[in-house]
Amino acid sequence: MVFRVSAFPYRWVVLALALVMFLATTACQAQTASGTPPAPARGAETTPTPVQMRVVTDFAGRQVAVPARIERVVTIGSLPVVNSFVFAMGHGNKIVSGLLPRFDSQRYKYHFVFGPRIAESPIMEGPDYTPNIEEILRADPDVILTMQQAVIQPLEERGLPVIFLAWREPEDIRRVIRLLGEVFGETERAEAYLAYFDEAVERVRQRVADLPPEERVRVLYIDPQTMANTHLITEWWIEAAGGVSVTKAIHVSESVSVTLEQVLAWDPDVIVVRTKEDAEVLRRDRRFAALRAVQSGRIHVTPTGAHLWAHRTSEQPLTVLWAAKTFYPDRFTDLDLAEEAQRFYADFYGVDLTDEQIAEILASGM
Repeated sequence: MVFRVSAFPYRWVVLALALVMFLATTACQAQTASGTPPAPARGAETTPTPVQMRVVTDFAGRQVAVPARIERVVTIGSLPVVNSFVFAMGHGNKIVSGLLPRFDSQRYKYHFVFGPRIAESPIMEGPDYTPNIEEILRADPDVILTMQQAVIQPLEERGLPVIFLAWREPEDIRRVIRLLGEVFGETERAEAYLAYFDEAVERVRQRVADLPPEERVRVLYIDPQTMANTHLITEWWIEAAGGVSVTKAIHVSESVSVTLEQVLAWDPDVIVVRTKEDAEVLRRDRRFAALRAVQSGRIHVTPTGAHLWAHRTSEQPLTVLWAAKTFYPDRFTDLDLAEEAQRFYADFYGVDLTDEQIAEILASGM
């Protein structure tokens, strides 16, 4: 016996199934359009979206994996220097570590402008740069940046992504900036910064190129209270600005100490110091009274923004421009330092400073 299925009921079954499939598809499309994905079937497992990573090579030759999108940064060690690098990448708002007490909150108050979260963030290290592992783990950073090689191991042992930076020679700034350009996905900003750096130095070089050695100002950078210069980078920017550093022959390591007799024998044309207090020491201490820089009033306090411009800082192009105008005001009458600094902080730090703030930085009013 052969069973036959009637065509009429079969056709209706097909149409009913098609209708059910159409309604289900429409519901899914509506959920997708509204931004709400359809719920997974009961019992189905969901797989989290993997975090995209990038691998960079730091100054210790270590390959470090960091998230492609950085949201939380901890800095350890020479905080004004390291933070200034982060500021130059336009990511100061990602720093979640506070300043150590020795970094005077008045002098370094622009850290709280360039990195708004710094003021309310916990300190992540001890006075000797020993990392506070508990606080760092609590901060859950995407990356840790440091110039202290000794802190790498205890951080690395806990699976924390730490990148070692080093900047001693002027050319090291190129590697630092390019490395951070990779870390933050800001390679174009990094190259723009380096182009500006080169342009600023070249601008000054051309203006002073015709000055014979005997007509170049002789410059001393010093802390008159300790009789020391603790920053080798000063030798570079004094020369880049067209000056002659009187300590160049003896300043071969990071720090150099000098005697009063040496200073008197050098008798520099210009003296640059860190603070207004240092300038007052030179003016009031009669031991320095015979110096031509003191007698002519050519004692200058380095500007301070993210850091003292005279020390290692991403503001170094501004240091060269400031020093050149300070050494040779007649050759740089058209250089508007306020305008130059305002544009620099806007272009690289991503912060628009007011005229009053720029004036304060240039006048070292902190």
